[in-house]
Amino acid sequence: MPIYAKPHLSLSDQVRHLSAQGLDCDPEASSIEALHDYGYYRLTAYTYPFRRLLLPSEPKDSAYQFRADDYLPGARLSEAAELARFDHGLRDKLFDGIAALELALRFQIAHVLGKRNPFGHTDQASLDGRACAEPAPHRVRARFASMFDFWIDEYGKLIDRAGGEDFIRHVRAKYQGEVPVWIAVETFDFGGLARLYSLLERYDQNLIARRFGMSDGRQFHQWLVGLGVIRNHCAHHNRLWNRQLPHALAKIPPLTVKPDLHHLSNVAHRRKLYGWISVLAYTLRNYDNTSNWFRTIKTQLGKFPASNFVSLSVDVGFPAGWDGESLWNGAPSATRTLPTPV
Repeated sequence: MPIYAKPHLSLSDQVRHLSAQGLDCDPEASSIEALHDYGYYRLTAYTYPFRRLLLPSEPKDSAYQFRADDYLPGARLSEAAELARFDHGLRDKLFDGIAALELALRFQIAHVLGKRNPFGHTDQASLDGRACAEPAPHRVRARFASMFDFWIDEYGKLIDRAGGEDFIRHVRAKYQGEVPVWIAVETFDFGGLARLYSLLERYDQNLIARRFGMSDGRQFHQWLVGLGVIRNHCAHHNRLWNRQLPHALAKIPPLTVKPDLHHLSNVAHRRKLYGWISVLAYTLRNYDNTSNWFRTIKTQLGKFPASNFVSLSVDVGFPAGWDGESLWNGAPSATRTLPTPV
């Protein structure tokens, strides 16, 4: 295996290198600015579809190489920069939407589990026995006998991480260290919320899921896991466009959701963004009938740059006519209807 020996290149040298491969880098000043703002490897990830596909007879440097080094006629670095700017806006809008879901989920878990037991998040008797007894994730199985044991350790870390907060110090000092679930959830990240949700009684899972328009609590948990991955990509400024996600969106039985989501049964690219954006829009619209997020994200998607090399359908998994679906149309209600009985 060869040792990596490519030299460091100045920004001007990077422009000359890309130009030699057939990428239009005019005007040079704008290309240098784009390379400065995004970095060579981040920006060239957006130019990758502009490169020529390797012929079957051509040699590959590795099993993961599918395109040649040279660019197709008409490929421009400025188009890649425009695509990167679109992706930046998409991450911002998605992060806002998932943040709204996270806050709603905090309340719902605290409200539903807290009614069963204020300390139900640390009491196995208040959770689903079968889920708690499941083996811990393989990477930590040697340390934890069960998912419940793994959760208790994770919960302790979340509380300790927030230990400097006055409200945690106060509750711990006054109540001998016990923290009720409606306070504890304020220390949870999205992954912690999804983990605790997975351990809830099936009745509690379904009750919470119905608040978001889904009658199957287990499938709602799958949505949370998939959206959690997207949230992390957003938080770390990773590319979302043209990304194959690790979790495929499972088929959704029509009886478990309202008709707004039925069109997902025909979506072919279930590891791409469209399906996941759709379930996020659906949950937010069902939870808060005044939510405008579905229109915000639709507006951002309308900014996808015109191109001969990339498209929403191929690269992000959007079906033809997606913007005509009922999920993306209509207007938010002027009057809020709370999803939880008062």
